[in-house]
Amino acid sequence: TAAAQRVCRALSENSGVMVLDTTGEYRTRLGFPAWKDNSFNDIGFSVYEPAGEPTQRAEEFIKKCMAQGAIEYAAGSRPTPRVVVLEEAHSFIPEWNFASRSQQDMVSLTTRYIMQSRKFAVTFVIVSQRTAVVSKSGLSQCENYIVLRTIDQTSLDYLEAVVGAEQRHAIPSLSRYEAMCVGPAFNLEAPTIVTLQAPEHTSARVDGDVASTADGG
Repeated sequence: TAAAQRVCRALSENSGVMVLDTTGEYRTRLGFPAWKDNSFNDIGFSVYEPAGEPTQRAEEFIKKCMAQGAIEYAAGSRPTPRVVVLEEAHSFIPEWNFASRSQQDMVSLTTRYIMQSRKFAVTFVIVSQRTAVVSKSGLSQCENYIVLRTIDQTSLDYLEAVVGAEQRHAIPSLSRYEAMCVGPAFNLEAPTIVTLQAPEHTSARVDGDVASTADGG
């Protein structure tokens, strides 16, 4: 969450950043304002805490967000940059074997939106403690990664394909607030370990020191 908070604040300078969260952490501990209904054009950051079945609410929310970008795109104007953050992403796009039949249908629709999002200027940030429980169709669209310490073997196996075998062995040794960054957003030739600041606990606006996107392209 420390990394995700920094990403949200950095991207919110020029984009509408909307966090989907079922934990209450962004609102109560990090001080993010509540998202206002259908406010897809606002620049800044906010949090949407959906009531009801998370996969269904995520699909509905992302569909509306994509539709707004599609309207702008069809009109010949440049779509407003929008960022959808899926906190505890397994709640919104669970991997196939962790989802019920009805959830699978919703996840299929959501991951299809993620794959089509680039031309509508919608970026996705996927936050999870384990890659095993998150839809691989969604994860496969990620270009940039901020990897914090994990000892989960399924996650390490997945990340090896992203960062390489040598770097994979460094991940379990990362300290708190250390992260391995990889992807074009960082302008680095190889995966690099950075130190993150601890998350703020107020609603005060601060500049983000690390930015990473996991978008639909």
